[in-house]
Amino acid sequence: MLHVVWRNETGRPKACKMHDLMRELALSISEKEKFCVVYDGREVMEEVRARRLSTQTTEGKIKFCTGMS
Repeated sequence: MLHVVWRNETGRPKACKMHDLMRELALSISEKEKFCVVYDGREVMEEVRARRLSTQTTEGKIKFCTGMS
């Protein structure tokens, strides 16, 4: 599921990567459980009900969410 990409000088993992399918499954389950929502900035979100909100954009502009709890 997770692959170690980089280790420090003592051999402890410092960076990992997750397989694409596992990431999609984790995101799907977390959204169903209202734990985490990933927002990519493409459209305005009317309502967000989640414990965590991840904002990811490459354009530098974020359309604000109108209703958040």
